[in-house]
Formats: sequence, structure tokens, C-alpha cells
Amino acid sequence: MTLGRRSLRLVSAVCVSVIALAACGDDTPPAAPINPKDTPLVGTWQGPVGGTWGESTVTLVLNSDSTLTADTDYQGSSGGVYREHLEGVWTVSGSQFTGTGYGDNGGLVVTFLAGLSRPTLRLSGTWSASNGSHGTFDTVKQ
Repeated sequence: MTLGRRSLRLVSAVCVSVIALAACGDDTPPAAPINPKDTPLVGTWQGPVGGTWGESTVTLVLNSDSTLTADTDYQGSSGGVYREHLEGVWTVSGSQFTGTGYGDNGGLVVTFLAGLSRPTLRLSGTWSASNGSHGTFDTVKQ
């Protein structure tokens, strides 16, 4: 057997082995990290929220899988009390917190923005909604 054929057979054997091992691998995607980078943010945050919808209290729940819920009750212009429930996601980029929640009314999108400093004791910033509403929030971890 020539040196060229022997090299080709060796390369072929190695490639077949590597392909066979790769085919046996687990196809399930990796799970969300158990300890995300911003674990101090995970938990329940509560505090005043104000703006276009009036004054109220907001409760933000930040989960370790980067999902969030936000709930608030506010007085409507007609005197009734309205409850807004949002579900969405949160991220941190550098020192910027961004939470985006989607309303259960079928179309409202609310974005919460807050600057972060370490240690994070407050989550304070602005919110804006897809319908043009906007305001501020100032929460502390419960």
C-alpha cells in the first residue's frame, strides 16, 4: 500500500469515527443557566409607578430564566379601577436594565428601562407603552 493510500484510509477512518460520535450526541438544546449573571435582580420588586395612567403601585417579578411579570392597578379616567397584567422578558446590557411586557389585552407592549449600579438596591427608571403612554417607576426588592 502506498503512503498516499494509507494516509487516505487513516483520514477516512478518523472522519467516520468523528461523524459517528457526533450523530450519537444529545439533540436537546442547553437549558437556561441556573445562575444567570444578574442573580441579584431575580425576585419580586415593588414600588410606585406614575405617568399617563395615573399613580399606582407596580409589582415586577423577575425570574432566573429572564422572563418577567408585571402587575398594576390604576384609576381610569371614568373612575373605575383597571388592572394591567404583563408577561415578557428582561435583559441587562452593561448597566442598562430592559424589561418588555406584553399585555393580556391582546396588543399592549410596555417597556421598562432602568440604569443599574452595583449593588442594585433599587430598580428605577422610565416606562413607555405601545399606545403612547409613558411614565416612571421606582421599585425596591421585596
